[in-house]
Amino acid sequence: MEGNVGIGTANPSCKLQVKGKLCADSIQTSGEIYEKIWYSNKFVWDQHDNSSSKKMIHSSKGVCFLTYIRGKFEGWEEYAYVNIKSDGYSYLKGHSNQSAVRAEAICIGSPD
Repeated sequence: MEGNVGIGTANPSCKLQVKGKLCADSIQTSGEIYEKIWYSNKFVWDQHDNSSSKKMIHSSKGVCFLTYIRGKFEGWEEYAYVNIKSDGYSYLKGHSNQSAVRAEAICIGSPD
C-alpha cells in the first residue's frame, strides 16, 4: 500500500495515524513508541512541615520521586521520602530537627 493511512483523521502525516484511543492486546515494534508525558509542579517539604505530608497524585496516574534534598540530616530519625499510602496517593514527607532542611519532588505520568 502506498501513502499514509488515517483512522479518525482525513490527513494522516505518517504511515498509520490514529486520532483517539488505541486499544490492543499487544503491540510489536522494532522502533520507539512515543507518548506525551505530563509532569506536576514541584512539591516542597521543609523542616517547618515536620508533622504534615504533602499529598501529590494518585498512583494510577503516574509516579512521584525526590528531585532535590538540601540540608544536614543527623541520625536515623531524620529523613525525607516519597511513599504511597493505603489511599493510593503519593505523599512527600520528612522529619528533621535541623535548620534549612528541604526536600522537593515531582510526579510524571500520562495526561488524561
